[in-house]
Amino acid sequence: MPSQKTEEKNEKIEQIKKEIDSWIEEFSKSTKKFDRFDLYEGEQLNLGFLAYKDDQNKITVLISVHGQKPTNSLSFPVSGLDDIKWITKMIEKYAINFLSRRGYFINKINYQYLYSSFVETFVQQQYRWLVQNLKPNTTAIDFGAQAGDSTFYLFYEGKGKIKEVLAYEPDKAFFDLLVQNIEFAHAQTVIKPIPHIAPEPFINTENKKNIIIKCDIEGAEHKVFTEDANLTEVYKLQIEYHGTPRNLPRILISKGFKVKVGSPWTIDPVLGDVGWLYAWR
Repeated sequence: MPSQKTEEKNEKIEQIKKEIDSWIEEFSKSTKKFDRFDLYEGEQLNLGFLAYKDDQNKITVLISVHGQKPTNSLSFPVSGLDDIKWITKMIEKYAINFLSRRGYFINKINYQYLYSSFVETFVQQQYRWLVQNLKPNTTAIDFGAQAGDSTFYLFYEGKGKIKEVLAYEPDKAFFDLLVQNIEFAHAQTVIKPIPHIAPEPFINTENKKNIIIKCDIEGAEHKVFTEDANLTEVYKLQIEYHGTPRNLPRILISKGFKVKVGSPWTIDPVLGDVGWLYAWR
C-alpha cells in the first residue's frame, strides 16, 4: 500500500498534469504563436514549458530551464517524458541527446545561452531568409555570434552550400562558450571562431568569395557598413539595425544591392527601434 508521502507526490503530479493540459488547451484556442508556462519559480532558475505553433498551427511543447536573468537557459522537447516527477532527473539526458542530435549547443556542464535567442533562432527561424537561394561554396560571416545560435543555424541549414562560417564574438564569456560548443559539435574544420569585433569598415582581407553576412552588433553596424566598406564579394546581408537604418539603405543601394527595411519588431531602451534590414543582389 502506498505511503502517505507517495500518495501526496502522485496527487501533486496529477494536479500538475491537469494544469499543463489546461494551459495547452487554452493556448491551442488562442491566437498566440508562442507561450510559456512555469512549473517552478526559484531564486536562480525557473523550470517549465514552452509551446509554439508552426505555420499549420501544429503545437510543439518543449521543456524549458531558464534563469531569472536571460543569460542561463536551455530548451528541449518534452516527447517521451511520461511523468512530471522525472523532469529533474531527465533534464541533462534529454538536453544532451536532443541538442547533440540536432547539432545545437551542447555544453553538458555549463551550457549557457539566451532563452530568447534560442526561440528566435530555432523556433521562429529569424535567419531563414538568409539561407535561402545560396550559391555553392558560400562563406557565411556571423558578426555578433555570441555562444553560437546563429552560427550553428547558418551551418546546419546551409549544409551543402555553406563551406565555412566565420564567427566574430568579442565578449570573452560568450566567446568561450562559442569555442566549447564548436568543439563539442566537432565543427572546428568548418566554423572558425574569431575573438574580435567586426572590422570597421568591413574589408574582405582574406579574399573570400560568395559571402553572406548576418550582423547583430548593437548599433555598431553603422561603423561596419560604410561607404568605404568592401562588399564586392558579398551577395546577401541580414543586418539588425538599432535606432534607425540611417544611411545603410543608401550606402548598400549605391553598392549595387536591392534593399528592404523591415518594420521595428522591438524597442531597445537605450538604442531605440530594432528591426531587420535585408540586402541582396
